[in-house]
This record gives sequence, C-alpha cells and structure tokens, in this order.
Amino acid sequence: MKLFFMVTIAHIMTQTEKSGTTVLFWVSAVVWIGIVCYCMLLHSKVKKLEKRLNEKK
Repeated sequence: MKLFFMVTIAHIMTQTEKSGTTVLFWVSAVVWIGIVCYCMLLHSKVKKLEKRLNEKK
C-alpha cells in the first residue's frame, strides 16, 4: 500500500511540473494522506473488534 502511495505521489509530482499547478498537487496529496490514515485507523478498529469477539468465545 505504501508503494502504491509513493508511486501516486511521484505521478502527481510529474503532472504538476508540466501544468505548474502546485495547489492541485497539495490538495491531492492531503487527500491521499487522509485516505491512508483513515484506512490505517479502520484496520486497527477491525483488529480490536476481532480480539473482542475472540475473547467472548
């Protein structure tokens, strides 16, 4: 997942060099970071729920 994230940032950076819109780059970078953080939080919540279910059994 980190590799995909890095490749996407590299792709966006090459696009911004061509078009010159750094605002678009920063907006998309913040969105990607937000998505990755949200996925990590969701993953940890799922793990905690799995532990609770296993303890009840």
